[in-house]
Amino acid sequence: MEEEAQEEAPRAPRHRRRRRRRRRHRRRRSANLIQTGLCWCEDISTFYALADNNDTLTAHGQCLPSTTPGAYYTKPGQKDATNPKNDKAWACWNAQTIGRTDADAKAHGYEGACKFKDYDSKATRGDAKDCIKYLSHHPKVCSPGPMAFWGACWTNTSTNWDCIPLGDSTIDGLAKGDCKARVVLETGTSTPTKHFFDGLCHFAPEKVIKYKCDTIPKYDKSKGGTCGQTVDTSTDKACFSLSGDGWQCYKPEQNMTSLCDWTTWSGSTDEDPFYTGECLFDRNPGYKNAIAWKPSTAAPEQVVV
Repeated sequence: MEEEAQEEAPRAPRHRRRRRRRRRHRRRRSANLIQTGLCWCEDISTFYALADNNDTLTAHGQCLPSTTPGAYYTKPGQKDATNPKNDKAWACWNAQTIGRTDADAKAHGYEGACKFKDYDSKATRGDAKDCIKYLSHHPKVCSPGPMAFWGACWTNTSTNWDCIPLGDSTIDGLAKGDCKARVVLETGTSTPTKHFFDGLCHFAPEKVIKYKCDTIPKYDKSKGGTCGQTVDTSTDKACFSLSGDGWQCYKPEQNMTSLCDWTTWSGSTDEDPFYTGECLFDRNPGYKNAIAWKPSTAAPEQVVV
């Protein structure tokens, strides 16, 4: 009796086969990193690298975590062969790199091999949290805020954050972990600290709440420093501060060029760098719709929309 011919199963479409191959490749690659027992690159001291740029000291992370599966790393004290002022660069892998073991690293003159925590991260810019979660006030260095900057690389060690412009091409990589390869600078200088940034945050869009100026606690109608309307008869709005005088007064024909709570004032400090908010005087047509200042409803002066 003849064997019945076995019917051949139809093949999946080519694009599906390609996707399956890519998934298998990613699984094998991840399994290889796990099986090798490699340490995290970010935990190795030489991930922090110093460089001399025309007699200016700079610092950086050795590789970008978003695009680098791992690297061959150096040992402390190793310097660049052509410029002994610079730390020796790591050999950063790409997706096609083979030979991802300590033995391979040593064969190429490095101390060992490591893998990056964030290479397989699925984080996107949409996962970045509001920057206000990491600092009780807006960072002074990022003025005028969301009018110019998408967000910032943040750190708990300093208020000197790394501000990221709107439309910047690095945002997606920063969201995956590249902020952790950027070094925090000393405030007001280009001198690198010993710290990396902790992550990426986003400056959320804001809706301005307009207050009645004559209800603000620091307002004095006889003081020019608070745009007092008995001595200042030409202005109809202001950026105000709860910390003192030095309000910024505006005439009816003048427009505010930035949000008040992103505008620095004359008495500003790193802890209190910006005006509290915007207020209107009774000669302003919008005064009747403005809100009276009440301590219980005063903060935040601008709310996320």
